[in-house]
Amino acid sequence: MKKSLRFVVPLVLLVLAVFLWRATHPALSDEQQIEVALDGIATQASHKSAGGVASFLAKDFQFDGFKRSDVRQQLAVGLLQYSAVNMKVSSVQVQVNGDTATTRGHYDLGLKRDFNSPEDKVPSDFSLKWKREDGQWKIYNADGNTLPPGLTGG
Repeated sequence: MKKSLRFVVPLVLLVLAVFLWRATHPALSDEQQIEVALDGIATQASHKSAGGVASFLAKDFQFDGFKRSDVRQQLAVGLLQYSAVNMKVSSVQVQVNGDTATTRGHYDLGLKRDFNSPEDKVPSDFSLKWKREDGQWKIYNADGNTLPPGLTGG
């Protein structure tokens, strides 16, 4: 009897803790989830992680003839050219329509060839189309956008 209590009591406390945490931390809205994803993209770009950026793209991502793997490859080559990358996203507008969404906003990209060089500023607006894929919001199209100058690897 004592052995089963040693197992049951911590299990009950764990379940109660999960319920309490969940009650005090409600799920994010779709708009908030997309904003978090945009922040994640900026963070991954700042960490020079082409794979991290590509992880926010849908499996069937397309834009301007590029597929997800093409974008990842171009970013990987482009990011290697810089010692430091700093990306900030602002003025985000999110419009959700069921399992699809669109976002518009602005990003400021700071690029440094060496740590001692001045930062080249690349400001741009963006427009993205999203869909829910495997329970997460992923970008499936970026019509009217281009890869940020300097990160195209060309």
